[in-house]
Amino acid sequence: LIANELLTNAFKYAFAGKQDGNIQIDLKLSGTDEGNLELRIYDDGIGKIIDAKSKGTGFGTMLIDLLTKQINGTISYQVENGTKVSLVFTKPLAS
Repeated sequence: LIANELLTNAFKYAFAGKQDGNIQIDLKLSGTDEGNLELRIYDDGIGKIIDAKSKGTGFGTMLIDLLTKQINGTISYQVENGTKVSLVFTKPLAS
């Protein structure tokens, strides 16, 4: 759900006024013991203004924050030549 919301936001807002753009999704092991996963979603769009008022209702951003907390994850945003979102969370235990 988090990835879906981040991709939806990129499609809706990142490429306003542009004819084309790129989105990249990575999932990798992270941390010293590789007990964490890091999901990264990049776009080369116009860049998110971090402290700006949300476009639309802001529900998507609230949902991302809530779901991140539910999985005890951390999320960070980097704006440089587009937007990079990094979500780190504990790798689920295999059954």
